Amino acid sequence: MASGYAGFIRATQPKREVCAIQSVRLLTLLALSCLTFAVASARDRSETYSANVDWSSFYVGGHVGFAAIGFDSVFDSNHIGGPLELEDATVGRDFDLNGALGGLNVGWNATRGHFVWGLEASISYLGTSERAVDPEDEGTDGSETDNASVDIDWLASLRGRVGVTSGTTLFFVTAGVAWVDATYSAQNLDNSSSDQGSVWLSGTGFVIGGGIEHAVSDRISVKVEGLYHAFNRRKDTNSLTSDSDAGDFAELKDIAVARLGVNYSLSSRKNNVATRAPSSSPAAWQGVYVGATAGYGVVDFDSVFDVSNITNPGDHEDSVLGRFLDLDGGVFGGYLGYNRLVGRYVVGVEADWNKINSSDLRVDPDGGDPDDDSASAGINWMASLRARLGVTSERSLIYTTAGVAWVDGAYSAQDDGGSDVGTISLNQTGFVVGGGLEHEMVDQIFIRFEVLHYMFGKEFDTRGLTADSDAGDFAKLSDISTARIGLSYKFNSN
Repeated sequence: MASGYAGFIRATQPKREVCAIQSVRLLTLLALSCLTFAVASARDRSETYSANVDWSSFYVGGHVGFAAIGFDSVFDSNHIGGPLELEDATVGRDFDLNGALGGLNVGWNATRGHFVWGLEASISYLGTSERAVDPEDEGTDGSETDNASVDIDWLASLRGRVGVTSGTTLFFVTAGVAWVDATYSAQNLDNSSSDQGSVWLSGTGFVIGGGIEHAVSDRISVKVEGLYHAFNRRKDTNSLTSDSDAGDFAELKDIAVARLGVNYSLSSRKNNVATRAPSSSPAAWQGVYVGATAGYGVVDFDSVFDVSNITNPGDHEDSVLGRFLDLDGGVFGGYLGYNRLVGRYVVGVEADWNKINSSDLRVDPDGGDPDDDSASAGINWMASLRARLGVTSERSLIYTTAGVAWVDGAYSAQDDGGSDVGTISLNQTGFVVGGGLEHEMVDQIFIRFEVLHYMFGKEFDTRGLTADSDAGDFAKLSDISTARIGLSYKFNSN
């Protein structure tokens, strides 16, 4: 019967993993759409825009992206007997609200020389919702009686923008006021389904960020930007239900967003272009380059340790589950590549290596002593060898990329307070796809923003790791999605 419930665990993947995968796919599809548009515009238009583009105009647009949400809470805090027993109540670490977003923006720019300033308003729909249960509070049928949920519907901001132009590309910083619509709820089914309460976490905060915007025609521009929204909305929740305790709280801390957008100018920039300019020369893109990169990675991992403790779907948190391990984190590394320019097209090959060094440990809340059963996983590094194909627009390159990927990681299970430990390697080979925008800031110096989705998916049988491991135990690294910024130097090309 336990193996059947292991299948149930696999079938009920956490929503954040689905959102992460969907958001990266959306970003990749948008990069592909930008590439298609740039190719079409390069064929259709009879002139190439020079470095004298005037950004002064009103504009409207849309965006898609990924949101990483900082949230914390405690419901039924009296069940927490010590630092290692946080799983004995419904706590904020049980919620992973990261996911995709999409929305609209409207703004206005003014230009003076190479400087641009303006105002932009945007609204994004998140539709993020997740419920967590207390594994230590079960009804007679094994169903959880204490649970809490979080809903985040939309995010909006009104920001000033200041930037500097380089050719047809704008580099900008932005800051302003932000709003969020969010709700936290707690429910205790010990008494009745009506024993529940909610608090609004909606409110105002501030937002800062920056990005790159590139004009691909006289009216259309594409942009990549990162925004950090700070809220720190904390509410006392000790009276939500009869099972709520003094010390219970809910706090929406911050929301970090990476997004791609397309803007449409309501007035043509064509009349603001002073002269025609030739297409990019081979010297601008062709040749060997090296660079460094930094960004953020979202890891999709799942596992089960001690599956025999799962006696029905209602108590699936009574073993150590990898779905609760938080392996997301910063990435940094380097890359080496070669480009060849064919007309307006760039073809090339690139190798990269990135350190992620993410790890987390989860204990079994039903294991008796908090130190009895635990499992941990860690990702050390990932690498890829990829082909690149792109189209130039003056000093900028819009590209897609795909190739082979490698990852180095490990998974461990621990029983009897550390006396019985087993570890397996998660190393494997997979595939990687993605896209990005690269811009030559000055001669031979390039900056880029790119999104890469690494696909792995090998499932490891972990039944022999410890004496407490069971048939049906497994560990699986599905994929890693990264958004990162890079800076490179291109060697002179003869």
